[in-house]
Amino acid sequence: MRIEQVKIENFRSHSSTIIDFDDYTALIGANGAGKSSVFYALKWFFDGGVLTEADIHSAARSGNEPVKVSVSVKFTELTTADKSRLGEYARGKSAHFSRFWSSDDEKSKVVGNSIAGPGFPDVRRETRVTFKRKEYSNLRKEIPDLPPLQGSAGVAEIDQALADWESSPQNAEKLSPINHSDANHLFGINGKNVIGEWSNSF
Repeated sequence: MRIEQVKIENFRSHSSTIIDFDDYTALIGANGAGKSSVFYALKWFFDGGVLTEADIHSAARSGNEPVKVSVSVKFTELTTADKSRLGEYARGKSAHFSRFWSSDDEKSKVVGNSIAGPGFPDVRRETRVTFKRKEYSNLRKEIPDLPPLQGSAGVAEIDQALADWESSPQNAEKLSPINHSDANHLFGINGKNVIGEWSNSF
C-alpha cells in the first residue's frame, strides 16, 4: 500500500494544500516554501501529539473563530493484510483517514471514512437478537443475495453474514459511506497504537 493523497489545512505554512503522490514524488521549492511542513504534518497525522502556536497557520490564528487544523491521508493499493487490519475502513479501493484538532478543546482525534452495505448499519446497531433477526430478514427482501440464516442465528452470525457480503468483490460498487457514529471505533483510546503499528508495517 502507499499514500495517494495528502490534504493539509491550517498546519504551519499550509492554509489549504492538496498533494497527489505517485510511486516517487519530489517536493521542490525555495526555503520556507513549506516542504518540511508536509513531513511534519504527516508525522503529526501518524504520531499525534500536542500542537503549539507555531504549528497553526498564522491566518487561522488571527481571527476570533475557533481554529481547526486537519491532516487527511488517502491510501491506495491496499493489500489483503491491510484490508483485514482496517476492516470496514478499507472495503473500497482506498482508505481515507483524517486527524483533526480544534482550539475549542485542544485535543486531536482520528476518524476514518467507513463504507457499508445499504441499510447494514441499522441491522448492526440492533443488539437484541430477536429484533436483529427481523431486521436482517427485512433487509434480505431488498438484497436477495444476502445468505439465508437459520432461525436460531445469533448476533455474531448475523454480523458475520453482513461482513462477508461486504467483503465480496462483486459487491464493492454497492457500498456507500456511512456516518462516523455508525462506524466501529477503530481509533479509540488506543488509536495512536493502531495507526502507528499499521503504518510501521509499510
